[in-house]
Amino acid sequence: ATDKIVRAILSSKWKIEILFARSVPIAGFNLIDPEEILGRAGVPSVFVLEDEPDSKAVEGALSRHFEDWRYRLAVLRKPTGPLRLQIPGTGEVFLGCYGIAPEAAFRAVSALSIFGKIPEPLRICCLLSKAIS
Repeated sequence: ATDKIVRAILSSKWKIEILFARSVPIAGFNLIDPEEILGRAGVPSVFVLEDEPDSKAVEGALSRHFEDWRYRLAVLRKPTGPLRLQIPGTGEVFLGCYGIAPEAAFRAVSALSIFGKIPEPLRICCLLSKAIS
């Protein structure tokens, strides 16, 4: 996932300022490495989770299913967080941040969360991916 995201950012005709994602793992345990994205593409990452992750359960699943589970766990631990954010009128989310101050991530998520607690660019992206899959 990391290589594809970096290529997409670097080839985009738009200036991408923040990568928003629903979590570090995409489709199971295909991981987004926020450190690599920041280093290669210069874009910070904000992960917006609707539920607080269960770190013990994740570690257990990784250790049972992957030989490189320690590496994967290290990638999962790179973002700061999860930090609880209350979106006015809609509820709370949990943020993971990498390469961006938590306060700036809170402002971005709050400003872009118009029709719910998920930022609009991320919400629309999730709707589109569900529609085409």
